Amino acid sequence: MKRVGGNFKGIMQKLVSAVIITHNRLDLLKKAIESVLMQSYGNIEIIVIDNYSNTDTVQYLAKIPNIIVKREKKFVNGNIARNHGVQLAKGDYVAFLDDDDEWKSNKIQEQVRVLEQCSNVGVVYTGMEKVYDHKFKNKEIISDYFSGNIENKVFTGMFATSSSLMIRKSLLNQFKFDEKLTHWQDYDLLVTLSAVTLFYAISDSLTVINVNTISNQRLSNQFEKWQKATKYFYSKHNDRIVKLCPAYKRLMKLNYVNDALTRLDTKKGVYLKRVMYLFQRVYLSKSIKSFVYMIPGITFDKMRKFKSAKNNNK
Repeated sequence: MKRVGGNFKGIMQKLVSAVIITHNRLDLLKKAIESVLMQSYGNIEIIVIDNYSNTDTVQYLAKIPNIIVKREKKFVNGNIARNHGVQLAKGDYVAFLDDDDEWKSNKIQEQVRVLEQCSNVGVVYTGMEKVYDHKFKNKEIISDYFSGNIENKVFTGMFATSSSLMIRKSLLNQFKFDEKLTHWQDYDLLVTLSAVTLFYAISDSLTVINVNTISNQRLSNQFEKWQKATKYFYSKHNDRIVKLCPAYKRLMKLNYVNDALTRLDTKKGVYLKRVMYLFQRVYLSKSIKSFVYMIPGITFDKMRKFKSAKNNNK
């Protein structure tokens, strides 16, 4: 899509709801909230869904003025918490932020600019700066491949995460996060929305994503639950998937395999399983470079960290 620009004056009155989900990560939550308070766009309401956190988090949130806090009575699926945040949102636009992520200061301003100038766009997302284990940084400057009408190509790759999104509230009143899913929650919503609205990509890395590749407690690292969720995802969207062209179906399978390999990086005793997925990756990508990952100790995360460190030293 054509790059949006022009004067920002006159649209500051639109309210944006920033929905933050948190659970027992107080130090990170403080940084997330601070990144919202530091936004160049001023008309933002902060909604924090406290997903049954400990006492320290409760006490901290009680001291912050002018924010809306809803505490869950028990720990719930993250999608349930996000939907509760949407229910409380009064803004024209809703932006989501996980408690371990942050926004650059002009993130909201740039997204509002797009939605105000493009009435047929319902979802705006930004590029990301990924920080691996609080050490290695990698900026992902995205193209506009997933902009415009992406109803079919949406299945070929995961291009955004919840913290990079801004969505019109009118759409979220109709389409909610699927509360049955434990993984691919934001991706599933994007697939659903791609059938009813246009997307817009802001190439700049305005969202900071903190990636923890070490902790097995991190939900995104739990491979068996991920397998179950992806099976449900493909079944749910099967009516659209069967209509895809062969090229898109191949890329969809490659997207799945890449995600599987990333999640297997942190698991022990799965060498043969990784090899199986690697052979699939070679076949689907038509590149023998994937065989490098058969070397013991070489993982997707280590390669990303190496590339990030190399980029930082330039």
